[in-house]
Amino acid sequence: MGMRTVTINGVDICKKFGMALSQVDIATPEPVRKTVDVVGRDGVVDMSSYYGAMRYKNRQIKIKLMSLAKSKQVASEFLAELHGKKVSLVFSDDSEYEYIGFCKVSKTESRKGLSTYMLELEVKPYKYELKVVTYTLKEGAEPTEVRNGDQAIVPVITCKAMATVTNLTTKQSQVLPAGTHKVHAIQLAQGVNHMQVMGTAKLQFKRGYL
Repeated sequence: MGMRTVTINGVDICKKFGMALSQVDIATPEPVRKTVDVVGRDGVVDMSSYYGAMRYKNRQIKIKLMSLAKSKQVASEFLAELHGKKVSLVFSDDSEYEYIGFCKVSKTESRKGLSTYMLELEVKPYKYELKVVTYTLKEGAEPTEVRNGDQAIVPVITCKAMATVTNLTTKQSQVLPAGTHKVHAIQLAQGVNHMQVMGTAKLQFKRGYL
């Protein structure tokens, strides 16, 4: 196995700037807790999942990069590449997934012949498959088993003509005209969903995983 690297917005940062990935800290996303105090009873009522799936706060990622001492010009180019930018982040040892969020360069330092660069990122709580998943639904067939990840999502639905799309798992149904749609009336729950259609429809989405 080669040395671990990181690609940001399609650029292999280690290769471009001649750096080595020294340390990576990927925090777990904190659940969004909603609790209610009730007079006359002990404890609290947990309402965190009252409206459906558990929700999570953004995830924090810290990255330390090191190299032989770089010129001020290289440090400036590094800042211009990443500081204050929206990013897609892919690690070489988990290369089928991306983290999406905001990046800042929190520190650049050169001492004793070595340069250190610290990145702090605030990203969405889920990592996403790079590959878009596609399912084709056809009328008259058995319900299609659509496999989602850990995040409840709204898929993109494309219909060549008017169609009624139903998610038997979430008990949601919607009549859609010809065209491409993304409507909250049809969502994919975590895990397996059973879908059927009157007409034909194509579902496309990216799975998100914790």
